[in-house]
Amino acid sequence: EGEINLRVGLTDYKGTVTAKAVEQFVEEVESRSNGTIKVTICDEGELGNEAEMLQQLANNKDTVDIVVADLKHLQKYGLRKKHSSNAQAKG
Repeated sequence: EGEINLRVGLTDYKGTVTAKAVEQFVEEVESRSNGTIKVTICDEGELGNEAEMLQQLANNKDTVDIVVADLKHLQKYGLRKKHSSNAQAKG
């Protein structure tokens, strides 16, 4: 069967904790798929800022398949952060 090529976009620079986590994710995906899924990392804002990349993703552009972004940008797309209603115990 054919190879699947994905692009992951993030604004972090190489060497940051987030960039290292994305690199590890890519290694896992490629390893577990026996090389049938290839992932290209587009870091340092190569594909735009977080909001721009999410807009590309929402508009089904072929520029990005996975976006690593701050949760604050997701509200625009109807996704909200869930807050816990449990009160913290005071000691």
